[in-house]
Amino acid sequence: MERRAKLAAQADGPIILWGFTGREEVSEAYVFAQEENFYYLTGHNEEGAGLIILPAGQKGDVPNVPRETLFLPAKNSQKEKWNGVRMSPSDPGIQARAGFIAVKSFESDFRSVVENLAKTFSNFYTILPYQKELGGYPHEKAVVDWLQLAAPQAKLKDIRAAITALRQIKSPGEIAFLKQAIDLSVDSHLEAMKLMRPGLYEYHVAAKMIEIHAWGGSESEGYAPIVVAGPNS
Repeated sequence: MERRAKLAAQADGPIILWGFTGREEVSEAYVFAQEENFYYLTGHNEEGAGLIILPAGQKGDVPNVPRETLFLPAKNSQKEKWNGVRMSPSDPGIQARAGFIAVKSFESDFRSVVENLAKTFSNFYTILPYQKELGGYPHEKAVVDWLQLAAPQAKLKDIRAAITALRQIKSPGEIAFLKQAIDLSVDSHLEAMKLMRPGLYEYHVAAKMIEIHAWGGSESEGYAPIVVAGPNS
């Protein structure tokens, strides 16, 4: 909440963001990881979510629109059979679990809230695409295209630099996580050295390093272990 409040103080219009959709990668081995800026502001690591933050002060007073709203996909029991249980706006106590004063349906409410805000604000803030994309899934462009259809009269401004500046200053909790990640990296290297012997493949060593990371509490890899030997090195 503190991060969102700091960001709201820098805007004169609503901040509108999407998380990743879960369709960014077609591989069956794909493990979902949230768009990093969205995760920084919400702590939500499930697909298909949205976020709207109103500007701080009196300019953020809009009737029937909370200062901060997390939008989640509606409950879908069929999908949950395959993907596991997901948070939804209809869950009991969802506001407390999500850490938001308001949690609404992405499918039913997101667009109508955006259209309503366009009647009050001339500027909308989101993460604009880079002028020259370097490849990958065009997530920012998809959000911008959608906003231009939903609120064509709004001027879109880039909030990327403001979020990046906030992320440069680490909280005590973030520093603790960084130290833990460093310790796990050291431990995985030491275990890899102990494992070394003739006849192993590089992927055997990499698997041991990933195992140490996972047992130490890491949910995903920041980067894949780089393990090479012989002519590959």
